[in-house]
Amino acid sequence: MCPIWERTFSDIPERTQLLLWRSSDMWYAMLAVCEGNIRADLGASDGRLRLRASTNAMGFTRLDGMLGVTAVSDDPYRAIHECVRAAVTRTHIRMRS
Repeated sequence: MCPIWERTFSDIPERTQLLLWRSSDMWYAMLAVCEGNIRADLGASDGRLRLRASTNAMGFTRLDGMLGVTAVSDDPYRAIHECVRAAVTRTHIRMRS
């Protein structure tokens, strides 16, 4: 993985995990989350931002779990931190202090 900078959502590559963008004086963060057997990714399709879910397993007829989180802040680091905090709270992943 490596950071990239794009001007429009339609240019976001497939399998993106974290988006950060600014509108006016606010920062928006969106984090795709993997939980249980579900994997989520961000990307573009037909010029639009898409959140895709997959199981990488056959036989599923229902998906149950978190796919992503978003946060808004006047501080970009705070927006990212809040996304991660929400994701780890739900998925019970331990973070370093």
